[in-house]
Amino acid sequence: MIIITETIINRQIGYQILNDETNENTLISYTSHNVNLDGQTYLIMYNKDMEIIPDAFNFLNFHLSDKSYNTRHKSALALKLLHSYEEIFGKMLQELDKNELRNLKLFIKGMSISGRELRLESDTIRSNATTNSYLGIYRQYLSYLGEENAWLSEKTSNSFYYNTPGEPSYSMESYKANEKTGKSGELKRYISVEEFKRIIKTIRSNYTLREELIVRLMYESGLRIGEVLGLTFEDLTVIEEKENIIPVGFIRNRYTDKPFQLAKTCLSINNKEQYKQREYITKGLGFQTFVVPSDLFDSIDIYINNSHNIAKEKYEANYNFDNRADSVTEEFDDEANYYIFINSYGRPLSQASWNKILRDILQKSNISVDKGSRKNNLNHRFRHGFAMFNVKYLKCSELELMNRMRHSSIDSITSYFNPTLQDQLQIKTEYVDSLYKEFEELHLGGNWY
Repeated sequence: MIIITETIINRQIGYQILNDETNENTLISYTSHNVNLDGQTYLIMYNKDMEIIPDAFNFLNFHLSDKSYNTRHKSALALKLLHSYEEIFGKMLQELDKNELRNLKLFIKGMSISGRELRLESDTIRSNATTNSYLGIYRQYLSYLGEENAWLSEKTSNSFYYNTPGEPSYSMESYKANEKTGKSGELKRYISVEEFKRIIKTIRSNYTLREELIVRLMYESGLRIGEVLGLTFEDLTVIEEKENIIPVGFIRNRYTDKPFQLAKTCLSINNKEQYKQREYITKGLGFQTFVVPSDLFDSIDIYINNSHNIAKEKYEANYNFDNRADSVTEEFDDEANYYIFINSYGRPLSQASWNKILRDILQKSNISVDKGSRKNNLNHRFRHGFAMFNVKYLKCSELELMNRMRHSSIDSITSYFNPTLQDQLQIKTEYVDSLYKEFEELHLGGNWY
């Protein structure tokens, strides 16, 4: 019997391989470390002899150079697991057959691998969703190496999602090797219209215009908190369309952005030369847009005029050094562009500071807050609320909602069409009330009581 035991080696996950017949004991260890050089963060992977793995280094730092650090870090975790599996079983990813690929998935999950005289003892259990994301990284890695595994790359036949009549069908495809993830039972928590009214009332009684603007951008325009905190002067403008003046906002990343100011679905910026690339000025890749309600647009202008003038007077050094943002349009220059939302010292408002404020606002508004839980991100409740308002009140279809939420896949918005238990109760009650209105004789009564 061969026993594979997950263990900690050099403060990272490794494996101990014990052959109980020969008593041979082997350690398998792949580690990754960050190295900062000239303002860039490089991810370096080593084997157990602390030798750099060149292919992994080039893939993580050059092939994925336009991706965020979090994406590259996740890729490093996946590759460490892959290299461990390849060394344990003596076979490269591109050589795995269908059954061996199944074993790789079990290895990723931390589950026992059947059909062999071995036992896997793992403390780390990974979900099907994580397994699928790792498989996606492996496909990218093989493509980068100029290799392929037919079983890993095999796709299902195209299926089509048909929406309401008159709308185009939406093509979906998936990989046969991917695990089923299922659908969540109930929609994540969201801010209802009544809750939003209470929040605005709380803010206007206890806080400032800044707090109202932030929650309104998330609730009325569907922005993520990082997208809000990363907004600069030049990101808000007006455009003319069919003789109408429409306030719009641009979501994009800059070299000057802090990690809490990043837009997760836009091109990551590692150097300023990327501003000149076609990808950066391509909608849906380098930037995204959103419509800003006119009164909200005007209120942001009032906030900028008041708060920024005070910051420039009281904390000029902080404001000009810490709050300055790169300008990426011809209309602005570097001397004029600044991040919109600032703290009381003239620096960009951080997400950590904002999270404390938001938690206090919700508690004052009698809205439940989960302590120590990340399952219901407080900021994201507003974005969920934006989605549900579009579904419940504006009767938005799946494809329309996908576009308004700026998602690339329709799978990511299906939960908004899965009502909560409270919503189901409301729908059922409204249905029964309307039924009784049409057929009064259906009311229970008579000799039953």
